[in-house]
Amino acid sequence: MTYENYLGFSREVLLEKMRQILPEKRLTHCLGVEKAARDLAKRYGADEEQAGLAGLLHDYAKKLSDQEFLDLIDRYELDPALKNWGNNVWHGMVGIYKIQEDLGLTDPAILRSIEIHTVGSDQMSTLDKIVYVADYIEHNRAFPGVEQARDIAQVSLDRAVAYETARTVEHLAHQGLPIYPQTLETYNAFVKYLKEEQWVKTAFIIIDVQNILVETGFETEKILEKIAYLQDQARKQQIEIIYMQHIETPEALTSEDWQLSPLLKRQADEKVFQKRYNSIFKETGLKEYLDQQGIEQLVLCGMQTEYCVDTSVKVGFEYGYKLVIPEGVVTTFDGEDIPAETLNEFYENIWAERFADVLDYKSIF
Repeated sequence: MTYENYLGFSREVLLEKMRQILPEKRLTHCLGVEKAARDLAKRYGADEEQAGLAGLLHDYAKKLSDQEFLDLIDRYELDPALKNWGNNVWHGMVGIYKIQEDLGLTDPAILRSIEIHTVGSDQMSTLDKIVYVADYIEHNRAFPGVEQARDIAQVSLDRAVAYETARTVEHLAHQGLPIYPQTLETYNAFVKYLKEEQWVKTAFIIIDVQNILVETGFETEKILEKIAYLQDQARKQQIEIIYMQHIETPEALTSEDWQLSPLLKRQADEKVFQKRYNSIFKETGLKEYLDQQGIEQLVLCGMQTEYCVDTSVKVGFEYGYKLVIPEGVVTTFDGEDIPAETLNEFYENIWAERFADVLDYKSIF
């Protein structure tokens, strides 16, 4: 969809309307937020048109008079407590009603992201986070900490929201100014992403979960359920998911047996690296990619425990990656003398505290 689909008129017409109500400096900022929002949407798989329009319109009501805001609060029977605040809260929370009146915008996701772009919320959609962060980091901004905020935004929207909110709360507190309650709710919801361990850029790597191995491995149904949980959590936090596919011969490349299991429900933009050896690093290009992306922590799971997973854990350790193994999310086959369950437990014990952190799979992301 284009801006015209949302508004009934073109971006050029919208800009002309905005020029009539906003000074040049404010409009320049809005254009900067539009660009930053589109860039973040592209990076995090959101709708670029929706994000761009929300970014462009986020400060549409910034120059309304106090009386106009107070009239809107009365006209739409908003919470009377809003009257105790000021423009910084009003131009988003109340300004969306002016946008609807003037422009006829009805898209609830765009309106919501504009509504909370200065105060945040303890429940924020990807679009909400994009507009909230874009407003802070757009290229015209120049203040201490903005470069760090831009770097963080390239790694995680959640961390970027946390960083911005923490600095806002700190600034207001130092100034002795009241803090809008919803801003404190945002801080409390996102502050966990400021923990030191959360700052390490992470990839979730799923090793050799391929059809023939899934069909014959030990308790693969349970493993797949846990992997699905981890995939969901990783996607919510914009943590990259990478799949390793073991292809030892040319014939395996086209064999259905050696394709990644469709039960993984891999998304189209999630990368696959093919390998010939036990190590996920040997002649795969994976290490070069991870280093290029600045990824320092790897969460590893998959098959087979005593071969590809074990080798990859030890090579990854030697390369200096911080390694995490979700407990009970690796598996193999029953051996002649040793059952798979025993092998899995044995290797998890070997890895724990020597090469990796072996953690409850629900506590990792």
